Amino acid sequence: MSKIRVASLRLEHLPQDSESLKVIGISQPRLSWQIESSINNWQQSAYEILCTDENGQTSTGRIASEQSVLVAWPFKPLVSRAKRSLKVRVWGTKESASAWSEALEVEAGLLQSDDWQARFISPDWQEDTSKPTPAPYFRSEFKLEKAITSAKLYLTALGIYQAELNGQAVGDQVFAPGWTVYHDRLRYQTFEVRHLLQEGSNAIGVMVGEGWYRGRLGFGGGRRNIYGHSAGLLAQLEIFYQDGSSTLITSNDTWRAATGPILMSSIYDGENYDARLEHQGWSETGFDDSGWSKVRVLEQDLSILEAPLGHGG
Repeated sequence: MSKIRVASLRLEHLPQDSESLKVIGISQPRLSWQIESSINNWQQSAYEILCTDENGQTSTGRIASEQSVLVAWPFKPLVSRAKRSLKVRVWGTKESASAWSEALEVEAGLLQSDDWQARFISPDWQEDTSKPTPAPYFRSEFKLEKAITSAKLYLTALGIYQAELNGQAVGDQVFAPGWTVYHDRLRYQTFEVRHLLQEGSNAIGVMVGEGWYRGRLGFGGGRRNIYGHSAGLLAQLEIFYQDGSSTLITSNDTWRAATGPILMSSIYDGENYDARLEHQGWSETGFDDSGWSKVRVLEQDLSILEAPLGHGG
């Protein structure tokens, strides 16, 4: 049994335990790994990386190097939605060698702006954004009539979002997509949601709070609307069937919006919640949204969209 083991193989600064951080947002991500050894003063002297895709396997061959942190991507650049499986083995003191590591499954996100068919949407009503405003709720329904193999939901917001599919929460994050310089970069999250979908009718619902985007920031009164005035949602659900076909569900002007129980949500000032205004079943099928408002499409530069590279984006 080998006394050397390659552990904690990962890309960039992404953890392997977060549902929304399993998709990489760049075409040539860097690799890192840790070594567990029972040999005193053991040092790595070489490594080999093996990449498997639908066409077979590609190897770097043995590379003389002590490097094991943020090693440059050694294969062809990834394209959007590409999937790869990576393994690493190492050599060290007195030619001691490890076995291959466990496989790290890699999937590229939407790397080009034209991969996005969805559009940012905002409620089609007038707001006084000089003061806190109620959080908008967005929803849409759709039908699925074939057996599904996978379903990816790509999500972000101008504000902070919480999403539900068929009444069940999507993801494990709070305050997504996080704080950034929204004019130059906006992170999106990716979720595998096959387990939340069902044959027949389905519903998606997303609530968007003001967050850092347009909420009050700073002390002594602070400022509002630093990055913009309109809360916005961008959602793209890509569904793949067993027969090889696919369906695309996107945020667009057919969605509906309404205010609800969250009358104010603020990073600094907390939240006001009126339970009398709850929309029971708002993210489930058959909900009556006839009294909800239309939405409008926001003009936004989609080239600023990026997948996270670590816990904080």
